[in-house]
Formats: sequence, C-alpha cells, structure tokens
Amino acid sequence: MASSEIIDAIRDVRKDDIIIAFMGPTGVGKSYFIDLLTGQTGKRAGNTLKSVTTGIQATRVRHPKYGTRVVLVDTPGFDDTTRTDMEILTMISDWLTKTYKNRDVKLSGLVYLHRITDNRMAGTPYKNLRMFGGLCGDNATSRVILVSTMWERVDPVLGATREAQLQQEFWRGLIEKGSGVDRLQRSHKDEAWRIIGKMVERLDEREKVLLQEEIVDLGRQLNETEAGRTLYTDLQKLLAEQKATFQSLVAQVEKSDNPILKKELQKEYKKIQAQFEATFKQVDKLKISLGRRIRMFFFTKKARAKAIKIAEEEQDSADTCSPHADHDKTSTNPFPRPRAIKFATSEPDEVKQTHIPSPLPNIVRRVRVSFLVVSVAKNAYGKLKGGEYKNSASVRNLLFDVVRTSVKDVAGVAANLSPSDAQLLVDYLDTVLREEGDLTQGDQNRILRLLSKVVASQDVIPKYYQLQPIPLQAKSKKSGTSGAVFRGSQDNSVCVKVMKSEHRSEEFIRELIFWAHTSHDNILPLHGAFFKQDPTRLALVSTWMDNGNLEEYVKATKDDQDARLSLLSDVICGLSHIHKLDIVHSDLKGENVLISHEKRALIADFGASHISTATASSKTSSAIAFTWNFAAPEMLDSLNQGRRPKKACDIWSFGVLTLVEGAFAQDAVRKGGMVTTSYIRVVWKFSNEAHYRT
Repeated sequence: MASSEIIDAIRDVRKDDIIIAFMGPTGVGKSYFIDLLTGQTGKRAGNTLKSVTTGIQATRVRHPKYGTRVVLVDTPGFDDTTRTDMEILTMISDWLTKTYKNRDVKLSGLVYLHRITDNRMAGTPYKNLRMFGGLCGDNATSRVILVSTMWERVDPVLGATREAQLQQEFWRGLIEKGSGVDRLQRSHKDEAWRIIGKMVERLDEREKVLLQEEIVDLGRQLNETEAGRTLYTDLQKLLAEQKATFQSLVAQVEKSDNPILKKELQKEYKKIQAQFEATFKQVDKLKISLGRRIRMFFFTKKARAKAIKIAEEEQDSADTCSPHADHDKTSTNPFPRPRAIKFATSEPDEVKQTHIPSPLPNIVRRVRVSFLVVSVAKNAYGKLKGGEYKNSASVRNLLFDVVRTSVKDVAGVAANLSPSDAQLLVDYLDTVLREEGDLTQGDQNRILRLLSKVVASQDVIPKYYQLQPIPLQAKSKKSGTSGAVFRGSQDNSVCVKVMKSEHRSEEFIRELIFWAHTSHDNILPLHGAFFKQDPTRLALVSTWMDNGNLEEYVKATKDDQDARLSLLSDVICGLSHIHKLDIVHSDLKGENVLISHEKRALIADFGASHISTATASSKTSSAIAFTWNFAAPEMLDSLNQGRRPKKACDIWSFGVLTLVEGAFAQDAVRKGGMVTTSYIRVVWKFSNEAHYRT
C-alpha cells in the first residue's frame, strides 16, 4: 500500500490495530493534524467555514516499526455546519459500539484538540469538552492527550497563560485521571508524530470508553448514556435561550417604527423559529420516559467507569463574539469568568420556567450590521460620479446608529461575517473616513476604532491601499521585533516594512489602519500595502527618508538649538494630531521620528499604537511594546498588570526625546538616567508655545 489510505472505519479495522481517534470542536484542526501525520498536508484540511469531516473517517498509515497497524480516526465536532448534535452523537456512538461489539476493537488513544486562540471557554468549545468527558469516562483517560493548536496565531505569553488555566480548571478532571497535555507548536510531520508517539508505543494498552461500556456491555439506549444525558442538558439550555429570544423578538418587531429594520427582524424571527423546532426535535429524541427512568434506577447495573466532570462554562455575552474581543476591564484573567450559567434540568415543557438572559441586543446588532453590509453590496455607497464621492443618507444614518451603540459589540458581530461581506464593510468604513469631511470627532474616532477591530479579526485590508508587489533589495536596512525595513530595488526612493513570518498579521494590519488614517504634515505618509510571497506577510510602503531618523540626524549634523527646537515642535504637532484621534503611539522615540528632505520631523511606526477612549478597555492581552529609556514609569507597571499605555505616556516619551535628541541633551539620559516630571512639563509647555508662534 501507499504511505496512507482511507479505509472503512468499521469493516476494515482489526482487533490488533493501533487506533487513535481525534476529537474536538469543528475547525480546531483535527483533519489538519492527520494530514501532518500522513505527510499529505492540505489533502483533507479545509480553508472554508464549512466542516471538512462530515462522517467518521479512518486512515491507515504506514509506520516504520509497526507497519500498517496504525489507524487514525477523524470525527466530526459538535456544532457541525451540516449535521445536528444528535446526528453527530449517533454517528460517533454507532462507530464506537459496532467496532467494539462486532470486532472487540478498543482504542489505543484519544487526541482531544483545542484552539489556543479561543479567548473564552464557552459555547462550542465547552460543549465539545463536556461531550468528550461524557463519552470517554475515567477508565480511558490515561489514553487521552489534550493538545492545544494554532500557537503560531497567538502571543506566546498569552497562550501559556490560557493553557495554564485550561489545565487548572477545564481540563483538571481529565488530567487528574491521567490524561496528558501537549502543544502542536509547529506545522510539521515530526511534531505531530512526536505527540502521538507514546500512544503508538503502548500498543498493547487499550481501553474501552464509557459509551462503549454503557451501550454494549450494559445494554443502554443512547439517550440513557452519560453522553446522551449531557447533550440533553445542553439542548434544554439552548431551547430556553431560543424561547426567550422568541419573546423578545416579538416585542421588538411590534414596537419598531423602521419598516426596513422590522423586515430584517421578522427574517431573524423566522430563522430562530426554525432553529427552535430543530432543537425541540433533538430534545424529544433524547427524552427518557418516566417508566424507563424508574426501571433504570432500580434494575440497571451501574457502569464501571464514570463520566468526567468539567468545570462550569463561562457565560457568553455580546462582547465575546470574536477571538480578538477585549478582556474584562477588571481582570487580567485570559478567560474572564462572569457569573456561571446554571443549566436547566427540567423537561422541555418546563423550560419556560428557566430564566435565561435575553440575547436580543446581540441579534439586533447582527441585523443592523447585516443590513449595513447588504446596503453596501447594493451599491448604496462609493459611486464616483465625475470624481465626486456619493454616500446614501440612509446608509450613513444606519452607520452612525451602529457605531453609536457599542463599537466593541458591533465589532464582535462583524467578526463573524463572511470574508466577502467583511471586505465590503471594511472598504465602506475606510471610504467614509477618507471622503467625508463633516464627521464629528467622536464619530470619526468610533468608525476608526470599529474599522481597526474588523480588519484585525478578519485579516482583510481596504482595497484602496492594496498595491502590486514591489521588488526589494536583497538585504534589509533595519530589522525590528515585528518587521524588517527594505529599500526598493528598482526604485530606491521606496521604503517597505515587511512583516516577519512569526509575527501576528492582525497587529500589522491594525498598524496599517492607524497609519493610513493619521494623515498629517508631521506624520510619515503611507502609500499602501501588498502581500509578500504569501497572503499572511503584509508589507507597508512609504517614502525612503535619506536624512534618516531623528537620532541619526542629530548625530550627523551640527544644527543649532533653534533648528532642533523646530523639529521638536513638529513632533508635538504630529503627536497632538494623533491624540485628537484618540490614538496612543506608545513607542515614541528618536528612531521612530524620521527627517524629511525639507528637514521636517515625521512620526512613524504605529506598530504599538492603540485606540484610547472612555469606553475602550484599559486592559490588553497582547504583549506591550515600548522602549525602556523612553517609557513612563506607569508603563513598567503595565507589564505586570496588562494595562494599555495612555496619552500621558506619549508626553513622557516626548520629554525624554527632548533630552536625548533635542536642545538639552544630557549624557545621563543616554545611559538610562532618570527624568523628572517637572522637566518634562517645562519642555512640553515651552516647545508647544514655540510651535504656535511659528
């Protein structure tokens, strides 16, 4: 046979096979992991929003030591895009019971996968983990490895913190019973085989899972198993939520005066109604009659294994629609934990007594965002007639209605748009910021904040800034933490900052947005961007400044103090502009201030920048980038407490800049000496007054 082949998951497995099953939510990387093991990356793993695995799929792979005995089994996750949870459980149950009953096949190992990029343990990830604990049981947990994936997409420090909490809380029950923990840190065949290597070597150690024992050995029906009861509880909760949504939607439709919004709400109502009916059918199939429950209580033998109990889930909220959502404002916990939900335990006809917070606000936001995208798609904006920008008043009003509610909530909804709809929304928001000069400062800042969040969550950039790839010189001129700077090979007046492959693309895209919308005489102009080599490495294009940065310029010239004061005045002017946009630069220093051909100072490098508003979270889960000698004292505290730098931190950095590069240079500061607050205030006031005199 070839190195691997797909086989019938029931008929073609043997008792002496080394069978390893892969489980976890849809989209976590089960198919991709198996592709790595078989050396056929991309054969099965998908790049769409639909599930790749629609059924149980077994692959026999050749092993250098054990030949063709290794069988890798891919299972669909719950919340599958094509099947109900009941259908998924039935499918997994049929495979487990038939292989055990007919062929005495037991599993050599189970690999449960979890995305380390998930910033909350709620919804789909939590449901899958609960189902896994119910069907696996404690006797088979020593055969389990809990593997976190997608490490290349998350900050390593944040990922390690999330992993620690998973182990301490949600995975604790499995770990205490002998389950192992590992990371898929590299997309490489050797890394994947390293993780399952111990399972393969323990080929004679096999164990039946709890679901096999309950159905085959004890003769229970699927709805009488621990996994069936777990799904029943989850579906009851879902049923209660949908019922509450019904009532709220009816009230919202009745009181709405906007005919367009009312029509969209009615569509949403019909969608929820269909979902409710489908959920009720699943609940009805899992319901156990009273007589059957009595017989089970008195006469049914108990299983040898017990289900693994999983910690209570975190409650979803409107703020947690996206993996890039902000964290709770009062906690540095990577999985912020609101008050836990109490699951319903009543029968479906009693669900109405269960109190579930209404998800209506999030539905209304989704309807409004969806309608905004639809309006954009119908060419309600962006028509250029004789070079003049035209925007539909109704779409404009809807945009303001959307961004004036809650930018973070709307961004969470927008993060779940399709790629094409996300591109439409991004292009529209960008066009409004560029073309409409009558925006209030508040609306401009809200739209900019929304745009920065959408591009970061969707990994898309406005088409307006997309350029054709530019040939670069072979050797970079400078290299930093996130990227390297090159000059163009055919046009050396071009400067290109290329993202490093290990850097997170959403941060580079966010830098593009901040930079693009801070146009000012004292901000380095951005020409556009293109993707270098692959669609994940973004390159930002600007003009090459032969005079270099402020630090280099001061060392190379002997300008008098008045000339240097003019440069500092330029910095104040540029900094004041970005502060009016509620943007904090966060890393102001001589290296990030370039000198133009006209000897004017231009602020550059917005890689560490962020939006700072009264409603924006003061906490961040990302690593805080700054330069020690230019950092305000409170930024050192922010390292430990996860606080975002404020505008005052930029002013402190400016004060240090005047000492190091300006008219009052002191060797002590060059060597990391202390800077006094009174000095910075004096320099800021003096320089600011000098700017307005010119």
